Amino acid sequence: LNSCTAAIFLTLKYLRIKEGDEIITTPLTFCSTVNSILHVGATPVIADINQKTLNIDPKEIEKNITKKTKVIFPIYMNGRVMEINKIKQIAKKKRIFLSVSI
Repeated sequence: LNSCTAAIFLTLKYLRIKEGDEIITTPLTFCSTVNSILHVGATPVIADINQKTLNIDPKEIEKNITKKTKVIFPIYMNGRVMEINKIKQIAKKKRIFLSVSI
């Protein structure tokens, strides 16, 4: 693919994300993350960040999960360490797809 935007869009299409589905992501990301979510008809749900890492906070992810949540889409901020193992546990426990972008 020619861009991460296209990759995000195709990932969401592959996962059969549709109108009414919710995708949890971070507020600190390039606009194409949210634009791709909107482009497939889903609703972006913004979970706050950890102030130290600037990455999405697993506690905030858990607060934002609903029955409509289909994907957790964390984005690494400038190569900073993310609590990805905690996020994986949340996704597995709740049976939600996890799609990670670097």
